[in-house]
Parts: sequence; C-alpha cells; structure tokens
Amino acid sequence: MIKLVQVEKYFRGRPALSIAAYTFERGGRYALMGPNGSGKSTLLRLLAGVLRPDAGEIRVEGLAADAIGYMPQFPYIFGFSVLKNVLIALPAGGAERRTARAAALQALERLEIGHLAARPGGTLSGGEKQRLALARMLVRPRQLLLLDEPTSSLDRAGTLLAEQVLAECARQGCALVMASHDQGQAQRLARTVLLFESGRLAGEDQF
Repeated sequence: MIKLVQVEKYFRGRPALSIAAYTFERGGRYALMGPNGSGKSTLLRLLAGVLRPDAGEIRVEGLAADAIGYMPQFPYIFGFSVLKNVLIALPAGGAERRTARAAALQALERLEIGHLAARPGGTLSGGEKQRLALARMLVRPRQLLLLDEPTSSLDRAGTLLAEQVLAECARQGCALVMASHDQGQAQRLARTVLLFESGRLAGEDQF
C-alpha cells in the first residue's frame, strides 16, 4: 500500500528520519513507539503528504488522497460550530449535500459529542477537540488512518471509546498507523509495533 525506499528527512540540516526500506501493507495495524524526537511524528507527516522527503521515495499504491485520514496530536479546530467543523470534511454541493448534515451528526454521536454540535469549536476542552478531530476524520470512508497520539488528551472513558471506534474501523479493513506512548494501547489496537530510536527503525514486533 505504501512503500518507503531510502527515505531521509532533515530539519535545519540535522537528520530527523532515515528509513532504508519499509512497506505498510493494506489493512495492516501498526503502532509507532519510541521516545520523543525519535521520528514517529515525522514519519506520519511524510506518509500523510504534509512533509516531503529530502531524499528517497514514498510510493502510495492503490490509495486515493481522500481515502487517507491524518490526525495530528494537536488537531486544528476552527472557531465555528462543532457540526460545521465536521461538515467541512464532506462534499459541499450536489445530492451529497442533503445527507452531509446527517452524516456529520452521526459521526459526532459515534464519539459521544453530538450534544456539542452547536458549540463553537474553540470552546472545547482538549479531550473534546480530539473526539471532534476523530469524528471529522471518520465522517467519510477511509482506507488508511494516520494517527499521532490520538488519545493523549482523553480521559480513560474517552480513550476506551476512541479505541473501540478505531478497532471497528480496522475490522472493516481500514489500515491504522498510529504513534503512541501507551504499550497497552499498542497491544490492543496494533498487530505490528515499530520501534524508533534517533530517527531510525530500531526494531519490529508482531502480535
């Protein structure tokens, strides 16, 4: 699905990521683990197309751009309503527009924040913003989810709900690539754990 070949990324001349070769398979479930600054977030941003590699190649095969969902650790939330924050991820015209509102409300209910639909996005707590970002990403069908610490601001109940929603997506065939510091979460959601150290892939474990 996504192949990395001799990928290098530098920030201010310093190496941030170096991967000789790796393939993320269709339908795979991957957890990226390692200390802060080890390259996890950089890899996710490269896979999402937010960054471009300074050397090497990232080959995306059989995936349309809108089939990939990316959620950074601190997602951007617009100041208008929570509902509109989700609606912007959907087509704005044609017959689809008539069903967009229902789909957006359903996505919010899925993350148990439907009661916040009319609230301005900027007034939400950190955990509510992460739930909103998940709802916005999942309001349309995805084949690959790229997630950077997706539950870092959630309490235990919110974390379990988010994991349940992500596990359901995975069971439906959606691939997951997720950075996490929570080993238990990695074991619950992933089938492959990639260990990073100093910008390099230092190990791989299978569950």
